[in-house]
Amino acid sequence: MTNEAVVIGGGIAGTATAIALHRAGWRPVIYEAAERDAGERGVFVTLAVNGVTALRALGLDPATVLARGFATPVIALHGASGRLLAEVPLGGPLPDGSVSTTIRRSDLYSALRAEVTARGIPIEYGARLTGVSGAVAEFADGRTARGDLLVGADGLHSRTREVLDPKAPAPHYLGLLNTGGFTDGPVRDAPPPGVMRMSFGRRAFFGWVTAPDGSVWWF
Repeated sequence: MTNEAVVIGGGIAGTATAIALHRAGWRPVIYEAAERDAGERGVFVTLAVNGVTALRALGLDPATVLARGFATPVIALHGASGRLLAEVPLGGPLPDGSVSTTIRRSDLYSALRAEVTARGIPIEYGARLTGVSGAVAEFADGRTARGDLLVGADGLHSRTREVLDPKAPAPHYLGLLNTGGFTDGPVRDAPPPGVMRMSFGRRAFFGWVTAPDGSVWWF
């Protein structure tokens, strides 16, 4: 065995997997369907303290990876009338002071991909998986990749899962809709950063947090 690993998907899961494999002595290559210059994807994520611990387990410096994020140590829960129901810690702090951190997904992608590059792990862009034949992954543009291990880290609508097991259950709608975004500038009278706020109605909820620049990130 040559310890060659093929990782399908270059998002958060794919880059983290490749770094973990590299630390374990494997030689991973990431194959990402999107092009190198693809625009921003996703909205934002709040990385809880267990996620911060996971970054350290990968040999990463959370302060570097999460440099473009901001601390979100508290969550405030509001009723439909706006009345504050509770305000509680959102995980942590850890003994070293680490707390949950909110960051744009695109910034987290970029930081993890920079760490991958620094470790000499190749990323092949524009590689859309079409099939797996034995130990060989096949891509739409005719490229192939051979490995001792293939990892599917290509999201909810995983092409890897579909190819390896066509009878596997497909994702299905659970009756929940979600959207999110950012204001294009500071919001007047927005509360200070650092508190994730959630307001609950009868059939929906609205969550938002103020970023350090005064803009509001919502979902």
